Amino acid sequence: VALLASQLVGRHGLAAVQALQLAAARELARARADLDVTFVSADPALLTAARAEGLSQVDPGIQA
Repeated sequence: VALLASQLVGRHGLAAVQALQLAAARELARARADLDVTFVSADPALLTAARAEGLSQVDPGIQA
C-alpha cells in the first residue's frame, strides 16, 4: 500500500494521507474483486483521483 501511495502522490498530486486512503481502497478492490468497493470522500481532488484509478466514488455531501 505504501509503494502504491507514493506512486499516487506523483500521479495525482495528492497529499500523503490522501494517497494512503486511495491506495488502501484500490488494493482492497484489487484483492477482493467479488466486492463492490466504493470510495467515499468529500474531497473533490481525492474523488477525481479515485475515478481516474477506476474506483466508483461517492461524495457524502451530495444528495443523490
